[in-house]
Amino acid sequence: MFKTSLKLAVVGLTIFYCSCDSDSSDSVRTGLNPIFTPSPTTPPVNIDAELQQYLNTFITEAAARNVTLNTQRMANLTLKFGPLDPGTLGECATDPGDLTFIEVVINETLRGSNPEWTTIHELGHCILRMEHRDDVLSIMNAFDSDAQLDAANRVTIFDEFFDAQYFEQF
Repeated sequence: MFKTSLKLAVVGLTIFYCSCDSDSSDSVRTGLNPIFTPSPTTPPVNIDAELQQYLNTFITEAAARNVTLNTQRMANLTLKFGPLDPGTLGECATDPGDLTFIEVVINETLRGSNPEWTTIHELGHCILRMEHRDDVLSIMNAFDSDAQLDAANRVTIFDEFFDAQYFEQF
């Protein structure tokens, strides 16, 4: 009984990371202190100004498809540029226990280069708890894609992205 309780306590305190590399490998890291935004009714305050437009797109496209986003995850979201390993486009870090830590980091080398695809991809991991998909045209594919969201493919790509079979329902 003690060993089981200890294992549960360790799992509950661990912060997991999912990083998306151009070589499609995922990594798990531990050890960050949680960041907390006090109220889920307060809009997120830890959003990089350049990335705000992609968060707005994520929210708008979800609403257009009647997808309800978890307000606690959204209230605790940090979305920023930061240094990542070469080849890592973005990283999602969450605390699976109490959701007081939700952080998306986009590789700082993408600043100014329209990182919409990568940002939406990482929000899929952090907010919707999505896994990678094999479809090369999916935002959730595990590879460095040259695909971009444009007027010709936006509706189709977002319809597939927000298909309820692919993410955790609330």
